[in-house]
Amino acid sequence: MKRILTFCLFAFCFSARGATIPESPPSSWNPGSFGFSSTTEYFTSTANYDTVRGSFNRLPSGNSFTTFETRAKARYAFAHAVSAYGGLGFAQSKASDTSVDKTNSNVTDFFVGANFQLVRRWWRVVPDFEMSLPLDAAKRFQTVPLTSEGVWSTRAGVFLFKPFKHLRFESYLGFLYLGEGLSKRFLYSLLAESAFGGFTFGGGISGYESVLADEKTENERTGTQALADAGSGRYWAYNPALLEARGWLGFRADKAFTVRLGYAKTLNGVRTAEGSSILLSVAYNSPGDKSKGRAIREGLPVDRRGPEDSFQAEPETTDPELFDQKNDPLVPKKNESLDDTEKILEKRN
Repeated sequence: MKRILTFCLFAFCFSARGATIPESPPSSWNPGSFGFSSTTEYFTSTANYDTVRGSFNRLPSGNSFTTFETRAKARYAFAHAVSAYGGLGFAQSKASDTSVDKTNSNVTDFFVGANFQLVRRWWRVVPDFEMSLPLDAAKRFQTVPLTSEGVWSTRAGVFLFKPFKHLRFESYLGFLYLGEGLSKRFLYSLLAESAFGGFTFGGGISGYESVLADEKTENERTGTQALADAGSGRYWAYNPALLEARGWLGFRADKAFTVRLGYAKTLNGVRTAEGSSILLSVAYNSPGDKSKGRAIREGLPVDRRGPEDSFQAEPETTDPELFDQKNDPLVPKKNESLDDTEKILEKRN
């Protein structure tokens, strides 16, 4: 079966904004590889979750709030164990109430980050670190729609990848520190994906919980939301929590170019927007120097070697060998080699 490029976390615009988890990094890469990606999320909401988890109320007077967020990113792998990335966020928001439709569009933030590849026998472990600086800073009681949280942020966490032949699991645990007194959040996700032919499909859940309380008052947060976002809790929520489900379909046009499409729906939450998203991503990835990656891995036991394939850039792309390593030259085939004792006996005979 053709080995394919996987893991469509599709259009995650996930850092310091109103979404749930960060973009999925590669689980392995080759030194000198680079990639470019563009990810987009269209989110629409007409309700907010209240203080009772899972219960939501419609926005007043039939109001609605929509956002169109895009992240453009470039990544480079400096070494077998370290890759770094940077990029810009762009967004347009629309807040509609009974009297007027207000819109706002901006370059939202500049972000940089790094991933560190750790190969384990049972799991692939990839620590993650990112910093984001707002280019469209949010202001208290502003009247134009928010295009992001509009504050600086720092995120640290770890991705865990578990590959099988045609199935892969991924989980994430992390912590997001937001500026301007917003609550600090614990992030999590659990997803699975399967591959057939030139396609991938999968799904899972993701979310966050506020673990350190907001330093401002709830009235201050809801007052800004009422003036700027027609009452929506998408941004600047007071001690929010969210759980959402997602599904996706990916297509690999060729070895370097991929396109993915997905859908996400909030399941429950606290003091944040209830709604759904359509997600799209496009990515280009270079192979890098495979010989360097192989030289590094040859010193490891077979069951700890990473796949010898090109680095795959964010958000959701990873190496195709995560599903099937039968063509990996680093993985010996069954019955194709003899141990030392057998070789000695052969020579004697």
